[in-house]
Amino acid sequence: MDFWDELDSGVQGAIIGIVIVAIVLGAVLGFYRAFAIPYEDARRDAYEHTESYVQGAVRDLGNLCLEIAKASGGHRALLQDTIRERYVKLDERDVPAYLQPCLRSAREGT
Repeated sequence: MDFWDELDSGVQGAIIGIVIVAIVLGAVLGFYRAFAIPYEDARRDAYEHTESYVQGAVRDLGNLCLEIAKASGGHRALLQDTIRERYVKLDERDVPAYLQPCLRSAREGT
C-alpha cells in the first residue's frame, strides 16, 4: 500500500479539488494577463487622445510652466523633470504657442 491508498476518500477528494481549483485559477490568471492588460493599454491610449484629456493636460502644463517661472534652482529642475515625465506623449501641435517653449525647454532639460 502506498500513501495515496491509505488516505481517506474524503481527503483524496479534497486534494483533487484543490488541485483542480489551482489549475483553473492559473488558467484564469493566464487569460487575464494575455487579454485584459493589452485591452486596458488600448483603452488608456484611446483616452489619452480624447479632447478632454488633452485639454486637461494642457491646463496642467500651463500651471507647471507658471510654477517654473516662479521657481529657482533645484525646484525648477524638479518641475522640468515632472513635465518631461508626464507629457512625454503630448503632441506639441496640441499645445498652445505660448506653452511650447516651456515644453521644449523641459524636454531638452534647459
